[in-house]
Amino acid sequence: MQAELTAAIAPHPREWNMPLVEAGARHRGGTPEARLIATFDVFNEVFRRVDRGSRSFTELLASAPAVAGFDSVITRLAEEAQLDDVASLVTSWRILTHGSARSFVDGDRQSGLNAKHMAEDLVARHRRPLSAFAIDVSLDEANQQRSDSMEWS
Repeated sequence: MQAELTAAIAPHPREWNMPLVEAGARHRGGTPEARLIATFDVFNEVFRRVDRGSRSFTELLASAPAVAGFDSVITRLAEEAQLDDVASLVTSWRILTHGSARSFVDGDRQSGLNAKHMAEDLVARHRRPLSAFAIDVSLDEANQQRSDSMEWS
């Protein structure tokens, strides 16, 4: 089945693939985290399109255990967002993507949006904690700004 789906996409190399998903996410997201989460905006768009290439890509996401380039794109975006335990995040992202595509194929037209909300929670769980030094520096900067503004009052 995977070979058939891959063959169906082959005539449409300019249609949907992971580099195009990455480009769409980079266009939509203003921050590294937003770009990562925006992959689900792109997936949702692909799910809803009715052309052959989009349907084939959705079927591939829903059926294949791995999609070429998926891990490298999600890893790159997660590393740019400076998230913790990127390998675990990528695995969870793959499960979430596969599940949302499968749900869409099975009739859930909100699966892409629902997956995006879950992806936001996943990113929040993988944020690196601020170090005590970073908090001290931030407090020092805030106190300095307050002090500076009081001088002008």
